[in-house]
Amino acid sequence: MTTTSTQRTGTTDGAALAATWGLERVGRKPTLRRYVGESWRRRHFATELAKSRVIAASAENRLGILWELLNPILLGCVYYFAFGVLLGTKSDSGNFIAFLLCGVLSWYFLNRSIRQGSAAVTSNRQLVRSLHFPRLLLPISIVLRQTLGFYSNFLVLAVIALITKEGFRWQWVLGPVDLILMSAFAIGAAMLAARGTSRWRDLHDFLPFGLRMWMYFAGVFFSVEVRYASQPQWIQAVAFYNPAAVYLEIMRYAFIAGSTPNWLTWFWAVVWAVGFLILGTIVFWGGEETYGNA
Repeated sequence: MTTTSTQRTGTTDGAALAATWGLERVGRKPTLRRYVGESWRRRHFATELAKSRVIAASAENRLGILWELLNPILLGCVYYFAFGVLLGTKSDSGNFIAFLLCGVLSWYFLNRSIRQGSAAVTSNRQLVRSLHFPRLLLPISIVLRQTLGFYSNFLVLAVIALITKEGFRWQWVLGPVDLILMSAFAIGAAMLAARGTSRWRDLHDFLPFGLRMWMYFAGVFFSVEVRYASQPQWIQAVAFYNPAAVYLEIMRYAFIAGSTPNWLTWFWAVVWAVGFLILGTIVFWGGEETYGNA
């Protein structure tokens, strides 16, 4: 006669049976270490998801992948007229066209990564409820999609640098380095926003207002050194070393001669990237069991 599991354990309690046979509850949150390890093992899923989004976005537009090049150029033209001509900020830099494009393109990357990342869980409810995988990969895939799209921007910046007689510079290699740091920061920020939006849907609607205020403060269209020169020391420190400002400064250094970021700029660029990546991972992992209800 075969001995049943109930006879072996002497109980009909589900939790006791699961413990006896090493079974885990569906959707149970793993340890942080195991969660990160599982995310790394499934990293190709995030990569393929990002690639599919690039292809889908290109297929929806008549201009296809060419739009990735035209979009930043058109944005630069609009902001050049609005801020450089009407508000007179073009005097902040000797090469304002390159200065403005470096700022606009970098900010556009951060803005889209965080805004779209905030809806990573709520906009993929069917995927979250039907497949078992670390939900961490959803905001990561969104930032990866923006990162892949940014590489065409390097072509735009290189061409503008040559047209404006900046010439070839070894500092161009710092552009991709800056993008890596920006991507790490954006992933962390996107995970924090996604966790917040999964608990409070209205956050996704409020987020653009906060990001716009940040854009106007961070020196996307002007030099923070020029415009905040007369402000108190603590305001200058916040303006110079907030995440957007340091990444914009490094991108400008890569393509424009005449400015060299100090060691504090590089220090904060690394601190923001690593700090937000770690914090975002921990906070997002904390809500892993709840995302199926988002």
